[in-house]
Amino acid sequence: MTTVVNVRTQEQWDFVTKYYRYEWRHRNSKFSCHGDQSCINIKMKSRGSLESSSRLDYDVLTFTKWRVSVGMFMAPIKELKKHKI
Repeated sequence: MTTVVNVRTQEQWDFVTKYYRYEWRHRNSKFSCHGDQSCINIKMKSRGSLESSSRLDYDVLTFTKWRVSVGMFMAPIKELKKHKI
């Protein structure tokens, strides 16, 4: 099953993108395209909207649930940035 993380802020978008070392080259591959309805695929470099991810029956994780799934339990984003993921 395809899993995506729903990122609701630019900061979350940047963090997930950096975590997976994704580089978005296409002008439509930005947070601003879907805003707080943005989703990033965690298995391959792709992104889309929450609506399209739900329609395709993808497993949609919130940012918080995604953090737990990758072992980042309680640290706030500001702390995680210090680790330069």
